[in-house]
Amino acid sequence: MRWRTGALALGLLLVAASPASMPANAVVPLAEAPPGYSVTGIDISNHQGAVDWAAIAAAGTDFAYAKATEGLDYTDPYYAGNLAGANRHRVHFGGYAYGRPDQGDPRGQADKLVEVGGYTRTGHGLPPMLDIEWPWFGGDDCYGLTPTQMVTWISEFVDQVRVRTGRLAMIYTNEYWWNPCTGGSTKFAAHPLFVARYAAAPGTLPAGWSSWTVWQYTNTGSVSGVAGPVDQDVLNGSSETLIELVRNPNAWWDPRDPPPADPDGCYRPATRQLVCPVEGSAPVDGAPVDGAAPAGAP
Repeated sequence: MRWRTGALALGLLLVAASPASMPANAVVPLAEAPPGYSVTGIDISNHQGAVDWAAIAAAGTDFAYAKATEGLDYTDPYYAGNLAGANRHRVHFGGYAYGRPDQGDPRGQADKLVEVGGYTRTGHGLPPMLDIEWPWFGGDDCYGLTPTQMVTWISEFVDQVRVRTGRLAMIYTNEYWWNPCTGGSTKFAAHPLFVARYAAAPGTLPAGWSSWTVWQYTNTGSVSGVAGPVDQDVLNGSSETLIELVRNPNAWWDPRDPPPADPDGCYRPATRQLVCPVEGSAPVDGAPVDGAAPAGAP
């Protein structure tokens, strides 16, 4: 994700984290995570070009997001390789869409993310994510939409992700964009939040959220396998939290919502959980309700 330079005036403190020089074959560990966070990740896009997932995994990366789509007509040319590489080297992985409200058709943009992103209930995939922020190309901060129109646009996007995948989409944003452009909407508090703030702490969260799931704490990090600076992130929790996030499709399901579409017969109303460990497989009765994978799941 790329925050426009004007955000710096709002108090985002950039953290430099690149070594001056390293041997070409050295394993560069992730930049030191903020104290208290042991589960670390990165997020990348076409700006990083081709990356080496073997080296990224060897450096201790627990999870990663990569740009899959933007709007209705752009597919990141590196995404397919990123998806395959992350899966091959067992890095928990998810795809994100850079939202373009100016192009309209939020459901179409969500469909494109789902189709390109390749999300499946295999126990390794992070929920699809909407990156909603300042337009990288300039112009009106809110893409010409009123707060009411923006909330409607976001609602239709995340609702379509839920229809297609049974997941509540992750939302990447920051209070300085969210609060003005959505009018401080609290409608999306059930969604996991990926908050961007380049400082010593996540700071004030966007309206509606009392906690965050992932914090992007720098955009100038360094890790083996990625040429140049890279966004670095931490998970708000332990490795068990990460497993819950990727293996429990209902982990962040709003209990006020109706059950998800269930063509495979995997939904258990009593626990509000989808219990098929692999997409298209038979239901596993007696699956644990704490988000752990059923016996025999990958």
